[in-house]
Amino acid sequence: MQKKEKSIGRVLVTSTITIIITVILFFFTQQTTDYLKRKELQEMQDNIAIVNSCVSLVQNLETSFKSYVETGESEFANTANNCNEAINNIIEFHPEVFQTADQVILFSRSVSQIAFALNTLLHDQLYNNLDKSESF
Repeated sequence: MQKKEKSIGRVLVTSTITIIITVILFFFTQQTTDYLKRKELQEMQDNIAIVNSCVSLVQNLETSFKSYVETGESEFANTANNCNEAINNIIEFHPEVFQTADQVILFSRSVSQIAFALNTLLHDQLYNNLDKSESF
């Protein structure tokens, strides 16, 4: 009879230990999954902030470029040039954002091409390579 009680006791202890280990593993897995989800969400938010800052710079570049065309003031040309440099720096220093998905790669190439074209026009206008303001 004592052997049966000992084996039942061992089974209960083993079962209890197994249940405790399973519960601990479950909570550990949940915590790890939650941490990874939060980390991924934070990375996405950071990437969105980087893209938004790039979009904002493109809008500032466009506004400065238009203002320069309308007024001819060098202050607007300098602002446009600074925006252009900032855009290129953002794209260059954040390849994890701008070189991962096809749509984002296309966006960054388009932004770079627009910034380059506007910078070329500004440079040509500033150094009088364009003969008429209409062609500018």
